Amino acid sequence: MRSIRMSVLATGGLMLMLGLAACGPDESPGTSGPRSGGAAATAGAGAATGERTGVVAIDLVITGDIRETIKKTAGTCSYDESTAYFAFTAKEVGAKADFDLRVELGSMPTLAVHAGGDSYTALKAGNKGTFAPSLPKITFDTDAPNFSGGNIHVKGTLTCQK
Repeated sequence: MRSIRMSVLATGGLMLMLGLAACGPDESPGTSGPRSGGAAATAGAGAATGERTGVVAIDLVITGDIRETIKKTAGTCSYDESTAYFAFTAKEVGAKADFDLRVELGSMPTLAVHAGGDSYTALKAGNKGTFAPSLPKITFDTDAPNFSGGNIHVKGTLTCQK
């Protein structure tokens, strides 16, 4: 029993470190700016590589541990033939809960919602709900659990607009 508990704790710690490492050295989980070297680059660089950048048209209902209905244009997005990045914060959309939401498409498409000390994650691979990118739009109807046993459900669309 003790070895199972230690294994669960080690796995949770590893996932937390990976999640924090994904934020990069100059970016905390509460920020929503483009990540350097990722899909979100400046508009000038995007023009040369075929990358499109813009703001996110958000039409989402989040239920579970976070309860919000969001219909607003805010945040930042960018995409090209092989990668995409969508992000916004609760403050940008006037939500009551304090969170940020990010979607990254590339080698491991991921929806991540960070709220306080919790991170809720849904991966496209093996997802039992809908996580359907058809750029510039992504459609969701999926659960995103966290390591504390919590869960949120995300339903709706994100669309990258100029």
